[in-house]
Amino acid sequence: MDGVLVKYDRKMYEGDNPIWLQVGKHAFRNLKPDPTAVELFKDVVRVLPNDVKILTSISDKNPEIAIEQAVDKMLWCGDNLGPDFKPSMFMACMTEKSDIIMAIKGMRLSKSDILIDDYNKRLYSWASAGGTPFKYLNGINSIQSWPSCYYLDSDESSEQLYRYFMDCYLMLN
Repeated sequence: MDGVLVKYDRKMYEGDNPIWLQVGKHAFRNLKPDPTAVELFKDVVRVLPNDVKILTSISDKNPEIAIEQAVDKMLWCGDNLGPDFKPSMFMACMTEKSDIIMAIKGMRLSKSDILIDDYNKRLYSWASAGGTPFKYLNGINSIQSWPSCYYLDSDESSEQLYRYFMDCYLMLN
């Protein structure tokens, strides 16, 4: 979610006691949506309703903040993603996203397992597990940091991103 469906907010992560780790601050509850990514999500869900999951990282530092983050992120999805969002699409992750999906599948990822993320560490982990990572360029990061040909640029229209993504999806399946 963060940096893809939700506009990345650097201020939340700054300082010795960052807001995102403070119980009661509900740092993720009212963040601004990224309109391009939200529209892409809605378009893809309409075509692939059973194949879309929202994997979002939560803190592994403290169970109380982890629960608050998971609840706030789920509520954010309900408020911002429209009627196509179903709670069963939502997965809060305290470990690598690739590890969670491999555990669910009971096997390595395949090329048809696609992750859209803005964070290279997660993208590399996904690729190492056998999946196909798409870098989301959100205006804070850049394509120069990503060696793969798969990326989605928030400066393009959601229609352009949808066509490109679906072409890639069909090729990978």
